[in-house]
Amino acid sequence: MPHHLIVKPIIEQTYKDMADESWPEVIIISPDHFHAGATHISTPPESEFGYTIHRDYTLATWPRIPVTGYMIQVDTTEAEVEALVAQLATRDALFIFSVDFSHYLPGDVSYVHDLRSMDVLRARDIADARSLEVDSPITLEIMLKLMAAHGETLNILRNTNPARDAGITTFDNTTHVFARSEIGTPPVRAVHTEMSFAHPAEWYSGKTQEDRYLYGYDSILWNQGGSDHATVSTTGQPDQTFSFDYFQ
Repeated sequence: MPHHLIVKPIIEQTYKDMADESWPEVIIISPDHFHAGATHISTPPESEFGYTIHRDYTLATWPRIPVTGYMIQVDTTEAEVEALVAQLATRDALFIFSVDFSHYLPGDVSYVHDLRSMDVLRARDIADARSLEVDSPITLEIMLKLMAAHGETLNILRNTNPARDAGITTFDNTTHVFARSEIGTPPVRAVHTEMSFAHPAEWYSGKTQEDRYLYGYDSILWNQGGSDHATVSTTGQPDQTFSFDYFQ
């Protein structure tokens, strides 16, 4: 679930839908938004809203179930992830992964990024998890490794894209994915995204916040001339092409 409260009604409904279920404990895994942890993986402080938002909903929904949390820094190593997953895989818990998806990009760019992100997650493609354009790729890597340990696949319930849904062009946009794991074998990857940039990479530096426009694709072509454009190829469906002229 996201922690972006523009979708607060959907978050609240998700907890209502789960209210009759029960677990020995709830474990919330969140980004370390403010780099507040003394280590790459640490206990979240009260200031870490990615954790506290879901902790408060959890306590309101299941007052007697203990809640713990971990927050993950962007430079967490593979060895640290493996150690955490080995420890978490033995615990009988509801795991809540608090992640917002595409950031600071217009709706169509976010749409392309989310199609790829959801395909990677459905396919449980651990190798590509860190290349996703989300606020905490490593949190999702941990999720996929736990799913693999439990023989689970991901059922995506909802994807919201405020800018695209409202038909507006803004770089102040964040998208959201709601999903639940279930026992099953993941499908193979079905989506391939290719981005053709009109200019060389250095031309775009600093033009979007955190340069998020430049990554989150399966393949990239630089210095192609014309307008930037993305092609989304999905197995069994016609290709989709999106033209982006924000920086011409």
